[in-house]
Amino acid sequence: MATPAISPARRSSAGAWSAKVLSHAVAGGVIGALQGGRFGHGFMTAGASQAAGGVIGRVDVRNGGFSLSRVVTAAVAGGSLSAATGGKFANGAITAAFARLFNDEAHRLANGDVRIDRDDGSSETRRGGSLSWRNNNPGNMIAGVRHHLPIGRNGRFAIFSGR
Repeated sequence: MATPAISPARRSSAGAWSAKVLSHAVAGGVIGALQGGRFGHGFMTAGASQAAGGVIGRVDVRNGGFSLSRVVTAAVAGGSLSAATGGKFANGAITAAFARLFNDEAHRLANGDVRIDRDDGSSETRRGGSLSWRNNNPGNMIAGVRHHLPIGRNGRFAIFSGR
């Protein structure tokens, strides 16, 4: 089943999701003020960026590990939101990029979870177990080798669909 745009990958309750968005908004406001901007601009930018996290999470979906594409997408979205609310593009972009980098992307690396999003809209999250099991890659083959047909990558290792 495809993940709704506003839902985090772990499908927490609406209350937990709202609390997460609010905590990110407050942190963004504080960071915005420390950068010389207004609390309100940082609050709106960080809150909206976190709310859009599900959409940003769909960028580079075949990459189960860290994705620079998702960080850049978050930066562009954050900068645009900041500029649209009267703040500085750079402040919003920096705040959103660091929030994505040290929160969402760091969790992907730390948890070792692999989320496999398939073309048919179905998805599977594999937790625990060995790296080769999570990637459906018994030989831990490295991604990018031409004769392999992976559906994605987890760091330098290929992820295979198993279908």
